[in-house]
Amino acid sequence: MTTLAARTAVFVVLVLCGLLMTTSARVADGTQLRNETSSLSDIVAQRSQSNEELQQLISERRASIEELEKSAAGGDSGVEEAQSAAEGLAVAASTAATTGPGLSVTLDDAPPESAGIDGATANDLIIHQQDLEGVINALWAGGAQGISVQGQRIVSTSSVKCVGNTLRINARVFSPPYTVEAVGDQEALSAALEASPAVTVYRSYAERLGLGWKVESGPITLTEYADSLEVDQAKVKQ
Repeated sequence: MTTLAARTAVFVVLVLCGLLMTTSARVADGTQLRNETSSLSDIVAQRSQSNEELQQLISERRASIEELEKSAAGGDSGVEEAQSAAEGLAVAASTAATTGPGLSVTLDDAPPESAGIDGATANDLIIHQQDLEGVINALWAGGAQGISVQGQRIVSTSSVKCVGNTLRINARVFSPPYTVEAVGDQEALSAALEASPAVTVYRSYAERLGLGWKVESGPITLTEYADSLEVDQAKVKQ
């Protein structure tokens, strides 16, 4: 390569570097593009707070729309019948509150002293995604009319995911203890829990390591699911 060509190549690289730095500065607008002190838990907490604020706004807008719909109906019998049918479907879709007899199941991490039990690992002493999924699936199998976890209504698009030592439910993050509530026939729900292989495994760990397990019966009130039910992407879980 000639000296002129080499100098030209260096000049072009420097110009490109200058353009990239200028673009980065404009995007950052005088701030750091990445906060080096941010941890995963901080980011999750921030996103969770933003989600809560957005959901509050959605709930307020939805309430306004419902009021406008009732006002627009103006005593029209056809519209009122359609609204009544929609309310019935809302119960089945979990987008309306539900009250009735049912069960409350609470799971919790093991106490600190359980770390001294022979063969126990730190992973054995905390509640995992599959533990809650086992309880939820058993309650559905027992004929539950509706289920919530930590007050979050569970629907077909809901997800329960591990995020460090916390769980994300419907895009919100919670720490233990975790409470699963279900409305339905109490005897059938109890029998389904007893028959569930996943619940049986969890209870064996609970007895040996002190993980929390409590089942209570009584009247249950489930709030409505207020998030979006639309699915952008989906895949079969392997």
